[in-house]
Amino acid sequence: MGIADLFGFGKKVPFRVPREVAEVRNKIAAELRENYPNLERYREIKKEVEWVVRQMNDLIAKKEHVSEAISISDDIQKRLEGLTAKIKKNTAESKAGGGQDYVEKNIDYLERKSIRNKAKTLFTVFLEAQEAFTAYCREGSRDKVLDLGPVADSIIDTVSELNSGFFKKYGQDKEIQMMREQVLEKISELNESFTENSGRLEQQGLKTAVDANVQKILLRVARELS
Repeated sequence: MGIADLFGFGKKVPFRVPREVAEVRNKIAAELRENYPNLERYREIKKEVEWVVRQMNDLIAKKEHVSEAISISDDIQKRLEGLTAKIKKNTAESKAGGGQDYVEKNIDYLERKSIRNKAKTLFTVFLEAQEAFTAYCREGSRDKVLDLGPVADSIIDTVSELNSGFFKKYGQDKEIQMMREQVLEKISELNESFTENSGRLEQQGLKTAVDANVQKILLRVARELS
């Protein structure tokens, strides 16, 4: 063993995959999951891929980590080709159908996605309130009975907002439809939880208060979603 080897000099530096490689892979994968990949993001991704490939070509030219650099370059370009093919396919289908061009369709998709995200935010608030009420039916105690009023009001208010802002306007959207169905299922679960635990609640002197809130929720939700 030479002196250089003894002190680690001259040893090949281990190859580390650049952070940008993982990032651009994730971005491509995210766009491929979309029905209509965003054109502006595609252009940005394409520039990032070009940058990564240039970095890999520099390593190859310097004869450093050649096999790794070639593998990464080929992999990234192949992934981008898959995204490019999907966008071209969507564009061709749009033209063949004589409908909106791809840019217009892409914008429409992004608008619908934004609407869904807003609905999901409200739906999450509803779920949290529903889960809190249902948990109280299972595990509630006398000292927490006064908390039910605000929780019930939160359930009613969020259902009302979901219905007026999303269910009525965008009911043809599958994800919005699914949210509406889930609201009904969760309200049914809440009622079932109350029924199953009514004996214990009555023993604790809680049944009347809980029942009043359950009936209020059922009445208002039925009125909203009828």
